Amino acid sequence: MNEKTKRWIYLAIIVVLLSTVYIIYHVGVSPYKSSQADAIALAKKNTNLKTPETFYLYNRNEQNWTVGGLDKSNRKIFVIINPKTNRIVVLNQNAGISKKTAINRVVDRYNPKQIHNVALGIYKKKPVWEVTYQNKDDTIGFETFDFKTGRVVQRTTNV
Repeated sequence: MNEKTKRWIYLAIIVVLLSTVYIIYHVGVSPYKSSQADAIALAKKNTNLKTPETFYLYNRNEQNWTVGGLDKSNRKIFVIINPKTNRIVVLNQNAGISKKTAINRVVDRYNPKQIHNVALGIYKKKPVWEVTYQNKDDTIGFETFDFKTGRVVQRTTNV
């Protein structure tokens, strides 16, 4: 086999590998992006959300979509949506603890190896921040904080 043929084979292999990675990534991210688009559309249609800025996907007992952003009065709000029931809860972002506060509490308490996810959702009919983290021994932990009071609602360590 000559050098030109080898180059074409290597190029073909690289193109196939890159295409496969792209397809796997696209298929993996597609449901998240679809949920995000649906959440923003529902939030804009059913609330006074004007400018979406953040999106959280919460999956504890049931799935919630949360869109954070500015309303038409330029106040910071969260819109929490149950996609099965279309029940919507609107919160003033300043009426509770921030995402950063929830993360800092987990970091201060556990000094985790890594924070994997932070999401705002509804747990037992109350808005909560859930922080998912990896411990130094590679186990997973969850800490759930009441959005309004900042108190720990649920703690699961070493999963």
